[in-house]
Amino acid sequence: MPSAFLNLDESSFSFYTYLPRDGIRLAPEWPSVDLIQLVRQMQTSESGTGSEAEIDLLSCALLAHGASPLPPGLDWPLLADQLSILYMQQFKLNGNRRLKMKAARANFFLRDLIDLERDESAQVLARRSFGECHPWDWLPFADGEVMVDSSPALNVRYRKTCGDIAGFRLGLPTQVDILAERRLAISSCYSDGWYQWDMEGKPVWQMHSRPVTLAFSHEGRTYFLDNGGSLFLLGTELPLLRLPVTSAWRARYVDGKVFVSDWSEPRRLTVLDPDGWQISIVNSGPVLLTNDLCKVDETYYVIDKMQGRVFSYDANFAPKGERMSFGKGAGCLYDPIALRFHQGNLCVLSWLTGALTEIGLF
Repeated sequence: MPSAFLNLDESSFSFYTYLPRDGIRLAPEWPSVDLIQLVRQMQTSESGTGSEAEIDLLSCALLAHGASPLPPGLDWPLLADQLSILYMQQFKLNGNRRLKMKAARANFFLRDLIDLERDESAQVLARRSFGECHPWDWLPFADGEVMVDSSPALNVRYRKTCGDIAGFRLGLPTQVDILAERRLAISSCYSDGWYQWDMEGKPVWQMHSRPVTLAFSHEGRTYFLDNGGSLFLLGTELPLLRLPVTSAWRARYVDGKVFVSDWSEPRRLTVLDPDGWQISIVNSGPVLLTNDLCKVDETYYVIDKMQGRVFSYDANFAPKGERMSFGKGAGCLYDPIALRFHQGNLCVLSWLTGALTEIGLF
């Protein structure tokens, strides 16, 4: 099999560069594979996804398949779901990073072809691409916008409408949240501690021995949640509680509650209600891996990292509908990472393309 493709560096910045619809020209030695036969062989395994070598072969075959419909006779979305879950399982302790990334890539290739004829471009109200390196979060704020990205230089930027820019390098930031009217929290699922910024001077580091996924204000007090699932009141050293998660990879304070996504648990959200400190578990149904969510009136909106979709739910988290498709083009999302409600519409940021896509409520 093609060694250059199979031995790509284990960097998320390059590993997921190509999709089958990109029209890649392949070398003569690229393998010819019967997709139906290969998948049926994989499905006989205990996992239903085969070995790492078979997942490699599947990715090669899908890239070679190009922008053509998948052959009939197999439940391709089921296989994509199984690969997504295999990816998520590697976030458990002692998970295999290489297998995790290969499972994600095979899933992405499948989703690209599953959605080949799904055209959601009419749903797009506006779309723009950020020049930043793999953006993590976007927040319209005050008289401008805040962007958090993976740039090796300045990775937090505040752009004012007038054109002025304030920029900082703050560890490996992955999230920005509003603490109060003119105060922001900049946090990370990778870097220890978090930052407070009052929009004057430089952000101030809040020391903590683990990465802090989320900081939020509730009834005049500031709290923060670290990636181990422990919740702290700012200024205290002992945790108030620990959530039942392996890791708190993504979290948001929405409508007075904290919603936590543990990437190792498919179709699950852990919800903390600070009024009484009640913990509940929500089945996210069609969403396998929640990357972000927001609430508008009585509707929740959730983005799924693995499917490239926006899903809607009622106030009791019963599914209502879905929008967008997987991929790089108009009407598509590729690893949607952040979701915001802004000026009456939903704005979705994709990590792998840097595109901000605006759609209506549904």
